[in-house]
Amino acid sequence: MNDVRPEPSAPIRTSHTESPQALFEVRRSHRRLGQVSNLLSFTSLGFLGWLVYEVFILERSDTIYLLLSLFGTATGLGRFLVYKVKAVPKPLLDLAHGTPGEKDAAWDLISAHREELLGMTELPASIREPELTELDRPQLVERINRYGTTPWPQILRGFLIAWSVILIFVLTALVLHTPAPVIER
Repeated sequence: MNDVRPEPSAPIRTSHTESPQALFEVRRSHRRLGQVSNLLSFTSLGFLGWLVYEVFILERSDTIYLLLSLFGTATGLGRFLVYKVKAVPKPLLDLAHGTPGEKDAAWDLISAHREELLGMTELPASIREPELTELDRPQLVERINRYGTTPWPQILRGFLIAWSVILIFVLTALVLHTPAPVIER
């Protein structure tokens, strides 16, 4: 039996419209960013509550409580970074800044799920500019390019790694810290 296989002339590209996995990944990423944002919010509020309790209710004035305030500020920065990553879904970034194959696949996905993908996009626009759903491919690419090329996902990833290390340090410092006695009036 002679098994002859044809040689592929070009690599087979699976477009995003053929794979519901791509849209699932975008939805999962969007949901995960929302969860990270909520985690940062609850952490910030938890430390704020602890700070208010220690400083105002127990009337402690140790300088270590300044650490909680600074950590809360850093957590707020994390929420800003999550917003910047969530503002433009990955297929839109691929459309503007990807390789030619990624650009075509991203356009296929955007064309197939235009309302959903562009509905979760928060690109800044002037009052006179049309809605994202009304733009064709070149206009959409131009609007995304105006947003900038800052690698927000990589910045957020680095921030979360540093934030986790600092969180361990802050919690360890607070657990090992012996507060000054409360002054009775």
